This record gives sequence, C-alpha cells and structure tokens, in this order.
Amino acid sequence: MTFVNTENPSEEASFEEAMLNGLPTLKGLWFPKNIKKLSDEFLNNIDKYSFHEIALEVLTNISTFICTREELKEIIEGAYNFPVKVNELSK
Repeated sequence: MTFVNTENPSEEASFEEAMLNGLPTLKGLWFPKNIKKLSDEFLNNIDKYSFHEIALEVLTNISTFICTREELKEIIEGAYNFPVKVNELSK
C-alpha cells in the first residue's frame, strides 16, 4: 500500500517507509493513497460494535498486508488495554 504526505501528495512512501520515517516533510502526515470502502452493513451498524471491533475493521483495510487479522486484533487489544471512552457525534 502506498501512503502520501498530506501536505505534499507527490511525496509517497510504502507502509514500512512511512512507519520508519515517522513524519514526512512540511509537517504533513502519512495517509493511505487509496482506502477500500467499509461495507454498508458495517457502517449502518457501527453503533453495535465496540471500540476494538471498529478499530479492527478500519485498520484491516490498510494493514492486512503486514499481519493477519488475528495478529492485528492482538495488537489493538494490547495497545488499548484500558477503557476507551467513545463519544457519539451528531449526524
């Protein structure tokens, strides 16, 4: 997957380069060049999922090429091993 600099879209990096490089030039952020759309079923029922389940679904779209879904689930649960407050936003 290719990542682009939010402040200079012509600057691109692989996932590995983006993770090792941290912040790109011009104080931008690395962002996926293309993101697969989440399913309508998931989006229409997002209020029924936990924070960990939402994170897993979203991150699966950009990281399955570096680890399995089960490994990603373990990473998320390890990184967020405390209660995460989720606030509802108005539509």
